Amino acid sequence: MKNLSRVIIVGQPNVGKSVLFNRLTHSNQAITSHVAHTTRDQNRGVVKHNGVQFELVDSAGFAKPTDELNKLAILQIEDAVNMSDLVVFVADGTTQLNSDDLKLGKLVIKSKLPVILLINKLDKKEFNSDFSYYRKLGFENIMQASAQNGQGINDLLNEVVIKIPRKKAAQIKESIKIAILGRPNVGKSALINALANEEVALVSDIAGTTRDVNLAEVKYKDTILDFFDTAGLRRRGKISKGIEFFSATRTKSAIERADVCLVLIDGTEGLTKQDEHIIGMVKDARKALIVAVTKWDAIEDKEDNTMAEMGNIISHNLQYVWWAPLIFTSSVEKQNLEKLKQIIVEVNSRRATKIPTKELNEVLKTAVQKQPPVTTRGFHAKMNYVTQTGNDPIEFSVFGTHPELIHFSYMRYIENQLRQNFELTGVPIKLVFKSKYKEDKV
Repeated sequence: MKNLSRVIIVGQPNVGKSVLFNRLTHSNQAITSHVAHTTRDQNRGVVKHNGVQFELVDSAGFAKPTDELNKLAILQIEDAVNMSDLVVFVADGTTQLNSDDLKLGKLVIKSKLPVILLINKLDKKEFNSDFSYYRKLGFENIMQASAQNGQGINDLLNEVVIKIPRKKAAQIKESIKIAILGRPNVGKSALINALANEEVALVSDIAGTTRDVNLAEVKYKDTILDFFDTAGLRRRGKISKGIEFFSATRTKSAIERADVCLVLIDGTEGLTKQDEHIIGMVKDARKALIVAVTKWDAIEDKEDNTMAEMGNIISHNLQYVWWAPLIFTSSVEKQNLEKLKQIIVEVNSRRATKIPTKELNEVLKTAVQKQPPVTTRGFHAKMNYVTQTGNDPIEFSVFGTHPELIHFSYMRYIENQLRQNFELTGVPIKLVFKSKYKEDKV
């Protein structure tokens, strides 16, 4: 979103920043909770008001850090503020200001950016409407609102639109939405930071660092790549109620809205059952898929054939998605990141593949002559013709007689023949076998 003005929301934990972010972006992207420090990463979204668009960033709560992750989140706030065009400082109108509010106020003043001090929770009975009390923070532009019920939000947006600089939006092509998926601590946040060349997400050795869905916009040639860095998917038996549950739900939603899913495998650990479960989720959703091995720089005592050997093991265990490209990467050394972007663009373009019926039937005829369907119970299944009946996912309908007799292995054989003759790497195929006499299908 480099062509949009950037507005950042800052404030202490639980003042309503994430509720305000969701209200302004008309989404539920940020997880909201009464638990302090729920937001660790930066949520990003686009707001449209009175014909003006701007990027909105929801930062972590500013307070005395209670653990290493909170400390990392707070360190990111100053950098994020300095990269913005306007600051919305949110204070809780139902509580007293404290030393953390004053510290954050000094940090924001240091940036010399325009600031709107928003006193939130106007809907509460204990709301303090005495603006003079809040001037001790050092800000003159003070407004009041309720992020919860929307009171005062339109006035806030009007003020934001007045204060932000106008930027010309360049003519760009439609963006590609990529969901980055994987187990906790597999390297998702490190990869998105390396791709974006900035600290979009927290990077830590502590599993479960990412809770929200982080966004990063990356330009590759004339194409915009919109990456979603999602929370690590734990084994289902280990997903606790509350914030972890909502994180997992957001991850599943990211799969659904993605054009391409990028599943990461920790190169220091190899393929696990949970990796396979996540890849299975992508396959079931019929999404374009790329598998990337991460942390290749951390592999010790590598030999010339180490990559090939690991690749063979992974491919052997992922035969159910044999069509997905496999790439080895390092976020630290930025190994193969440009190649990864290229593969993403190529795979995405194949989602819209349209193959002429004549060419499809030439392949089908050759495949059947080479290996006819097996005769079952005295009946012989026949395949007369095939045509493409859908895109994203690509669907082929094969018409003939006795489609119910076609074995799964033969369906796989026909799919293999189609993939060998047409460039469909990375995209799923749906084969529907129909009777030419009735609506029966397999």
